[in-house]
Amino acid sequence: LRLGKLAVFNIARGVITACYLAMVLASVLLLGSVNILFLVGTHLVALAVMWWRSYQVDLADKNAIASFYQFIWKLFFLEYLIFPAACLFRLSQF
Repeated sequence: LRLGKLAVFNIARGVITACYLAMVLASVLLLGSVNILFLVGTHLVALAVMWWRSYQVDLADKNAIASFYQFIWKLFFLEYLIFPAACLFRLSQF
């Protein structure tokens, strides 16, 4: 089965989008011990930046693909800062 670059790229964007939207939904519905506005806001901004960057990727250019791939990893590691910050911001409200 060969999907092609564009199909795989779109599937990846869809999966990442679903994960970010699931985190936004979980923030609102399930996570009461965090700063919900911070968590929702940062995830929506990260998602918007991901989509903005994805529109700039030239799928014929391996360097552009590699750069976007590295950017996705930066978003992944950003989660290690966002969630603890949301917890700290919630604690500072008491």
